[in-house]
Parts: sequence; C-alpha cells; structure tokens
Amino acid sequence: MLTEIPENALRNLTQLMTLNLRSNRLRDFPATVFRDLVKLRSFNAGLNKLSTLPGRLFHGLNDLQELYLDNNAIESIPEELFQDLPSLKRLHLHYNKIKTFPGNAFRGTWSLQERAFVGLRTGIFTLLSGNPFYCDCKLRWLKAWLRSKAKYIHSSASSTTCSQPDNLKGKPILQVANEQFTCVDGQWTEWSPWNACSRTCGSGTQVSIRRCTNPPPGRGGEECKGKDIKTKSCNGPDCGASWTAWSEWNECSKTCSSGNEVRTRSCQHSLTGLSSNSCTGSPQETRICTRQPCSVDGVWSSWSRWSSCSVTCSWGTRVRARTCDSPQPQYGGKPCLKEVLQQRSVI
Repeated sequence: MLTEIPENALRNLTQLMTLNLRSNRLRDFPATVFRDLVKLRSFNAGLNKLSTLPGRLFHGLNDLQELYLDNNAIESIPEELFQDLPSLKRLHLHYNKIKTFPGNAFRGTWSLQERAFVGLRTGIFTLLSGNPFYCDCKLRWLKAWLRSKAKYIHSSASSTTCSQPDNLKGKPILQVANEQFTCVDGQWTEWSPWNACSRTCGSGTQVSIRRCTNPPPGRGGEECKGKDIKTKSCNGPDCGASWTAWSEWNECSKTCSSGNEVRTRSCQHSLTGLSSNSCTGSPQETRICTRQPCSVDGVWSSWSRWSSCSVTCSWGTRVRARTCDSPQPQYGGKPCLKEVLQQRSVI
C-alpha cells in the first residue's frame, strides 16, 4: 500500500493513459509529479488520505477526461486546480472535507470559491455530495452552478447539502433560497475614550480601543479591517530626579607612565527609575593616574671624529667611537647592540 509518490516516479511516461492509485494511504502529491503524463485520460486517487492539493498539480494534462478524488480529506480547492483541464468530463469530489479558502478558514466555516470550476465544459459528471459545505453568501454561486448544469451532474445535486449554519443543516443546496445565503461582515464600534496615562509622572502612553462587535462577523462574514488599538504619548508632572552613586574608577588608560581613570553616574527619576536629563552636574569624572615609568631602549649617539694616526710614519690606525646615550637604556629598556669603536688602517 502506497504512502507517498516520489517526485520523479512518473517521469517520461508520456504515453500513459490510465493511472489508478485508489485505495492507498497517500497524503499529498509533489507539485510536478504528473507533468510528463501528457496523454493521461483517467486518474483515480480516491479512497486515500489526501488533504491538500497543489494549485497546478494537473497543469498540462489537456487530455484528462476522468478525475476521481472522492473519499479523501481534501479541505480546500485551489482556484486554479481545474482551470487547465479542457477535456474533463467526470469529476468526483464527494465525501471530502472541503473548507473555506482562504478567509473563512479562520472561523472554521466551509465554502467553495466561485472560480474553482471556471473553464469546465458542460456535459461533465460531477459528484460533490458528502462535503461539509457552509451555506453562506460565498456559496450562492454553487447553487446557480448546480442548477445551470443540473442535467449533466450525475446523482450529486440533490445530495449536495449544507452542514452549516444550523438552520440549513441537511438541506440540499438547490433548495436554499437565495436570500438565505447570507454573510454578516464585522463592523467596528466607536473608539473608546483615552485611558489614563500609564505614568503618574514623566512621559507615558495612553490607549484607545475598539471592538469588532457592531455587529460581529457571522455566517462566514469578513473580519473587521484595521487595528483594534491606538496609542499616543502623554506627559505628567516632573517625577524629580537625582544622581545615582558614582561607579568605581575604571582601569588606567595607560599601563605605564601617566594616563586617565574615569567613573560615571546616571540621572534617574526618583519614582520611576527611568533616565532623566534634569540633574545638575556631569555624569562623568576623570582623574590622572600614574604607573611605573615606561621602559626606554638605548640608542647610539653619532660617531666621533676619527682620531690622529697612531704612528708618525709607516702604517698606523685611526679610531672613532660612539656612546649608547641618545638616550641611554632605562627602566629595563634594551641596551645598544653592535660595536662601540671602529678603526681603520692608514699610511
């Protein structure tokens, strides 16, 4: 017994004419699973557990003549589902759970969209019985549709009945008077007076509300549009404000030599604890902090002049020197590297 159909299961079956998936446990179909079945004439998916159908599930099946979707749990009919089936002659949708789509589903009522069957040819056999139709203003079209195709609809018109509202329960749709297909759209009450400010001092908020009860939506009617609450700012007397205690001093901004330390405080309303700008003084203090001296690496001075020759005749040498004092190393700084003296031979 099948529980699912992989999306590629029916690829390239372009000559298939009959597909029978009846009496399985299928819950849904991939949206493009039937796209290659261009010659399909009969499709049976009755007695499964289908609850939803992709809107373009049958797109491109121009030769499809028989479609059996009965005895499932289908709750809604996408308005484009049957619009691309020009050859359809038999449609079985009986014993499902067809509901309102999309708006009234939020109130648990049922109906079909008027455009769900647009494009179907006359001469088809359609079974719709056993669905929990909510006979409100949005289903009035179905009565006209059933009546206009009465001689073509096989054993369905008289057994297609209302389940709601209670006064029409069990009544065939064809016997419901047009004026009984009614909806009551919700209407707003007037806005309430503004309530008291949310704060007894300082800045706050006021609220005004309205209700969708004038009248409330009923029998598949629309909910009220718009918001049911609005707000505005309000200002009470000054709450009074004072500084909090100073924070601890933060770390010095330098790890050696001199830097700065900072501490802060905040201005708050005495009653509400909210921030205020009414305190006198500064929210921040700064002080100098002194750490150990920073290390200084030694740097060579410039070379001295060359000395006189070490002899008055023949070969001798001249010497020059430099010192590590520009500056000299301090506080753990690195000493100068390389030679202190240089010499060269001369005649």
